[in-house]
This record gives sequence, C-alpha cells and structure tokens, in this order.
Amino acid sequence: MPTSRTLAASLTGLLRPGGVLYGLFGTTPIELSHYTRFVLEADDRLRLQTYAATRTRREVLATREIHRMFGTLTADEFVLLRSHSRETLFRKDPRGNG
Repeated sequence: MPTSRTLAASLTGLLRPGGVLYGLFGTTPIELSHYTRFVLEADDRLRLQTYAATRTRREVLATREIHRMFGTLTADEFVLLRSHSRETLFRKDPRGNG
C-alpha cells in the first residue's frame, strides 16, 4: 500500500483548487490477465485500449482505505458497479486548503 499512497499523493498534487479526480477501483481479488487504458480521443470521447498483463492477483482496497489514501480530497460521488468495480469522484478543496 505504500505505492498506492505515493501515487495518490502525486495525483492530488497535480490538481488545481476545485479540480476533480476520477478513480476506478476493483472490488474482487481476481487474477488480472490484461490492463485497460482509457485513451482520450476528443473532449467528449474515450476509447478503451486493452493489452496483455503479467498474470497477477489483484489487491482489493476497502472504500475507507481508498478515502484515506486520498485524504485531502473529498469523495463527491462513488458508485459500486455490477462489473465488480467502484467508481469514485474526488474533489480538491476550491479554496486550495489541503
């Protein structure tokens, strides 16, 4: 989890005050066989690109662990999906605190 915290801190640092961060997190410890990359093709269009991964067991974080990881951000919305993943929208304080 130290790597996760480092990544979260780096992403949080990139946000402007009031900026948002979209996170997609797995909820089941399945074995991953491929990665998915979201490619921004235009302002209103994303394309999914998959590529092979070294087979590895996915670690799953509880909601509270994810929220702690992004501690200085507010979780504006989060949704549990049927695809065994969780979408979370974090927002940085618009006043620049945190």
